[in-house]
Amino acid sequence: MKRHSFEERLGLVKKVRSGYPIKRLAKETGVAYLSLRDWVRVYEQFGTERLRLMGRSNLVSSSEKERMCRLYLEKGVPLQQIYIPNNVSRDALRSWIRKVREGGYDALYGDCRYTNISSDMLQSENEILREELKKARHENLVLRAENALLKKVKALMEEEESRLKSFGQEPSKH
Repeated sequence: MKRHSFEERLGLVKKVRSGYPIKRLAKETGVAYLSLRDWVRVYEQFGTERLRLMGRSNLVSSSEKERMCRLYLEKGVPLQQIYIPNNVSRDALRSWIRKVREGGYDALYGDCRYTNISSDMLQSENEILREELKKARHENLVLRAENALLKKVKALMEEEESRLKSFGQEPSKH
């Protein structure tokens, strides 16, 4: 399966958002329709930063895999409502669900539930925690940037309203 650069994904998403039919674009470009649809949804829900992160492999702890599988298998949550917000691939989630169906939730953990914790496992868990911290810091950075942008937009709107009032006009209702 071909990996697509962020620029390719963003260009295709913008084309779809400008009104180009998604199925036709998928056929013309050879990009899987479901992938293209997911890119558009991720862009619409989370913006360019999450679209940029798509396609990068990330470590997901066994407990997170179990949580996502339980959402699907026990609560009936649709796949896309699980894999998109959690930034995992549809195929990875399907693979975990298949493992659970074949071997129960323990299959997601391998043998580690039944053995003593080794230094390799602790190191692996530390890597997972570092990755989760890295994601949280990144998300915090994005949220701070969005907050700063909203503050600037509010200040500009207040400035515009003040300017209109000084000319004796009523600002438009938003």
